[in-house]
Amino acid sequence: MDWSQVGGALYGITHGRDGTHAAFPDLVSAADDDAIADEMHRITKDTNLGWPYTYYDAVRKIRLIGPEYGGDNKTGADGSVYDAPAVAFAPSAKRRWIWFSTMAANFPQLSRRRLYCHAWRQWSEDFRRSRRLSRCLRFA
Repeated sequence: MDWSQVGGALYGITHGRDGTHAAFPDLVSAADDDAIADEMHRITKDTNLGWPYTYYDAVRKIRLIGPEYGGDNKTGADGSVYDAPAVAFAPSAKRRWIWFSTMAANFPQLSRRRLYCHAWRQWSEDFRRSRRLSRCLRFA
């Protein structure tokens, strides 16, 4: 979690589901499992991230109900109940922390007002290359 001074709000990241295809092969294909995103949300008093009942499909851009709660990987969850993510990240790396670069004195002009995410590739065989600072995103 981090506070965005530019946006004046708290943001946090949730990890997407893992192994949904393995647990529910008749409902969730391997390709659909690969589309389950890590999500970054703007967090306010009434934010509902949907966990553990739902997950966000980054390819179809839809929140779906988890199969263990009656979902079929086709029908969207009630959009009036659950918040959409501010950013949906590819699920290939789990985000461990986020950080907004807003301190002008410490960053070059091109790096200001950016969001950085530390990513951990949990399935990497090479531990030294499994950690990285992700490409920064422009965030106002």
